[in-house]
Amino acid sequence: MDTTQGGEKSSGASWSDQIDRSFGEGPRLPEPARYLAAGRAAVRRRRLAAGVASLAAVAVLFGATWAVLPGDARAGAGLVANDPSPSTAAESPSPTAESPSAPELEPLVESDAEVRIARTDDEMVMLGRGPAVAPLDDGSLVRRPGWTVERLVVLEDLARHKSWGVDLSRDDGTAEQWALASWSSDGATSISFDRPGKRFAEFEDWIRATWADEQRFKDVEPGQDVPVDDSVAAFVDGDVVAADGVTLLEVVMSPKEAAAYGPVAKQAAVRLRLADGTEMFGRVDEWGTTTVDPAVLDAPTMAAFLRHLASQADSGEGLR
Repeated sequence: MDTTQGGEKSSGASWSDQIDRSFGEGPRLPEPARYLAAGRAAVRRRRLAAGVASLAAVAVLFGATWAVLPGDARAGAGLVANDPSPSTAAESPSPTAESPSAPELEPLVESDAEVRIARTDDEMVMLGRGPAVAPLDDGSLVRRPGWTVERLVVLEDLARHKSWGVDLSRDDGTAEQWALASWSSDGATSISFDRPGKRFAEFEDWIRATWADEQRFKDVEPGQDVPVDDSVAAFVDGDVVAADGVTLLEVVMSPKEAAAYGPVAKQAAVRLRLADGTEMFGRVDEWGTTTVDPAVLDAPTMAAFLRHLASQADSGEGLR
């Protein structure tokens, strides 16, 4: 190969170009929505492996789950877009255990005014189409420039764990976002976020449902099955089983509109009535039920729900 006296190539592509080409194009990736089923299962099994306070994201696309691992005090350090390894879990305290000798911490963020605009060093926490707000490992919350916090709700205020529900809007009026953020005193953080109108029409309903759903997974260890006892319905042994007090009003087994979420033979679409009389639609699988408020549909019918289910999968986001 021809080189100059200084050792640089005098002709042809650079070494980096040749190295890049040597790897080829790699395997063909599946459709984006195909990640949902496998990612949802993996996230739910391992989401608390780093000692996260009891919250994590259900979704796996477009930065829907971000966590900062403990052990580095720099803002934004250790950013990952998935779950930590089981080895990290062994080094982390239980998310539900409160040390008797742990000092009480001063309240961190208690109002929307305390959510500051992210500095340059913080913006690595907010990549691409990710969250508009994020918890840092020092317990502060930062928001993406150009976004405003409309409401902030303190969901959990323990000595070593804090959790918030945050309603945000873009300053130009083009977008809104709902988020569920958590912080632990060991530096572990997580953020779950969604776009209004996908599952619920009201922020309070989304927070209530997402928080309740996350509580089902707070004690799940790597490799364990996810409990379905607290879900409104679950797919068990080829049939839909409703929880006590829940009435199944309509059931569609193996809906083709749910193909992007996993094997349709292990799914069902349902219309159900909760114990308080509220009617909801839901996609049921072995993990439980992802409920949808009829208010976000173009009509309160099963046909409209199935269309919504398919359109969310086609968007690559799915239902979270």
